[in-house]
Amino acid sequence: MKVELRHKILSVLAREGASSPSRIAEEVGVSTQAVLNSLSRLMRRGWVERVDRGVYVATEEGKRVVEKMALV
Repeated sequence: MKVELRHKILSVLAREGASSPSRIAEEVGVSTQAVLNSLSRLMRRGWVERVDRGVYVATEEGKRVVEKMALV
């Protein structure tokens, strides 16, 4: 479930651009805390970056990961 959640979050960011954890949580149907935990892991991998307080975006590498997931 956690890997699937991270992929959903990454897909939302790749599609929508910048977004807040609460907005992402609403879209994927989980708690904001679950999104924050996943965002931390995605940032460590270099797939997401925080561009402002409470605003996250997918990096170019993160967008490539989403494209690869779509091919599977």
